[in-house]
Amino acid sequence: MASKQSNTEISEDTKTIITVLLLLFVFPVGLFLMYRWTNWSSRVKTLISLSLTLPILLVISLPLIQYLLGNAGKTPQTNNLQRQEDVGKILTAVRQYMDDNQGKLPPGSPERAGYVKQIETLYTGEAFCDALVPKYLPKLPKDPTVGDSTLVDNVDPKGCKSYHTGYSIMISDDNKVTIRATAEKAPPITVTK
Repeated sequence: MASKQSNTEISEDTKTIITVLLLLFVFPVGLFLMYRWTNWSSRVKTLISLSLTLPILLVISLPLIQYLLGNAGKTPQTNNLQRQEDVGKILTAVRQYMDDNQGKLPPGSPERAGYVKQIETLYTGEAFCDALVPKYLPKLPKDPTVGDSTLVDNVDPKGCKSYHTGYSIMISDDNKVTIRATAEKAPPITVTK
């Protein structure tokens, strides 16, 4: 009878091989069988568990870590302060351009009073950016919540072929320029000159 039990029982070597293969290919099952089947020391089991579990947890949590680090210190107030600074820079650049060009607005600006244009490639065009960068601005500022959609490369070192700032420009009847930004948890930020 004892010989029949040994034939139906799985050998220790076979259990080890199956456990290692399952650890590699079906991690949770292999981890379970490692604790149930093998006679490995608790140190070995703990080391294997940690060495396989920690990298998996790191990979799973990496997007969350990147998000938290990317938004560290970016409160609505700091974003609004950045917007205030950005609209001021754009307005100053537009006014300097107008001073240098007999009061003409940069190309791509609204053609008539009261009309609002988003400052991005689709609406103001490359010419708007080309008129201001790099003479009046090193690059067009962008809203802090807008991803870096400006494509800067060897073909377009100024980033004027494709840009999106998140800001808008408007001209009044008396030729005053207004740059506007949508604020977080506050009224819109506008600067007029």
